[in-house]
Amino acid sequence: QREIYNVQEGQLTVTLDGRTHTVQAGESIEIPPGSVHRFSNRSDQTVRFTADHVPALRFEEYIRLVHHTVQGKKATLPVIMRIVRIESSYPETILPPPGPPRVVSKVLSGLGRIAGYPTGEELAASIR
Repeated sequence: QREIYNVQEGQLTVTLDGRTHTVQAGESIEIPPGSVHRFSNRSDQTVRFTADHVPALRFEEYIRLVHHTVQGKKATLPVIMRIVRIESSYPETILPPPGPPRVVSKVLSGLGRIAGYPTGEELAASIR
């Protein structure tokens, strides 16, 4: 799926296939399918942007489940394992980069399974 980030306010830093881009208010950047990418706010100012996913697939459901999981919590190992467990249910939507990050993700997902953390499908069914 293609992603398009449209910045309304501030500046968004996007790393796309190892290259860093600064996207200013009024600008956009397109992320091609399968590209390794991340985004951040490296300034002390607010950044507001939209992220269009084309086709959307199950991205909104994934984001809602992650939000439900992390809301009001710190990024502890159990929270990270829960997120990775959710991610494992959405390979068409989110996938860790190849190599060590993907291996670590699989290990954390397995540990999350052993700990009894739900997959995305299980969590979605439990909060409907």
